[in-house]
Amino acid sequence: MNVSTVLDKLLELQNVEIEILRERNHLSQLKKRKRDLLKKQEEFRKRLFLLEDRINRVRAEIEDLKNFVLYKQDRLKGLQKQREHATSRKSFKEILRQIAKTEDEIIRANSELARLQVELDELVEESKTERKFLKEAIEKTEGELKETERSIKEQKERISELENKALSIRETLPEDVCREYENLKEKYNGLVFSDISSGACEGCGMAYSSAEFASLLRELEPGRTRCPYCGRFVIKLR
Repeated sequence: MNVSTVLDKLLELQNVEIEILRERNHLSQLKKRKRDLLKKQEEFRKRLFLLEDRINRVRAEIEDLKNFVLYKQDRLKGLQKQREHATSRKSFKEILRQIAKTEDEIIRANSELARLQVELDELVEESKTERKFLKEAIEKTEGELKETERSIKEQKERISELENKALSIRETLPEDVCREYENLKEKYNGLVFSDISSGACEGCGMAYSSAEFASLLRELEPGRTRCPYCGRFVIKLR
C-alpha cells in the first residue's frame, strides 16, 4: 500500500470517527429528550392522579355518609318499635332520648351529604378542563416518547454501521500505521488531519496570515506538512 493510499485511508478513518462522535452526541441528546419526556409524563400523571384522588375521596365520604344514614334509619325504626313495647316509664323515656339522638344524627348526616354533593359537583365541573388537558398531554407525550424511541433505535443502528465501517478501514491498514494514528489522535485530541481551506486550522482554530497561508499551500504535502501552531497534519479539502 503506497503512502498516498495510506493517507487517504487514514483521512477517511478520521472522517468516519468524527461522524461517529457526532452521531453519539446526537444519541445522547435523544436519550436526554427521552428522560425529559418521561419526567414530564410522570408530572402529568401525578397531577391527574391528585385531581382524581381528590374527587374520589369526596365520593368515598359521600358513600360512607349514605351508609351511615341507612344504618341510622334502620336503627330509628328499631327504636320506634321498642317505644311501642316499652314496659316502664323509665325505659320509654330512654327510648325517646335515643330516638331524638338518632334523628339528630340523621339530620346532621344529611346536611353534610348535601354539602359534600355540592362540593363534588363543583370539583367535577371545575376539573373538566384540567382533566382533559392532562389526559391529552399524557397521550401526546406518549406519542413523542414512541417517536424518540424509534429515533434512538435508528441512531444506534447508524452508529453501529459507522463503527463497522471504521473497523473495516482499520483492517486494510498496517498495524504500525494504526498504532501511530492512535498516538496522534491522543496527542491531538482526536483530530489528526486538519483542513485549512478556510485560511485557519480546523484543529486549533488559529487563523493564518496571508503569507503563512500562501507558504503552507506551496509546501502542502499530505501526511507531512503540519500546522505551525498545533502540529496537526494539514490538508486542503476545498
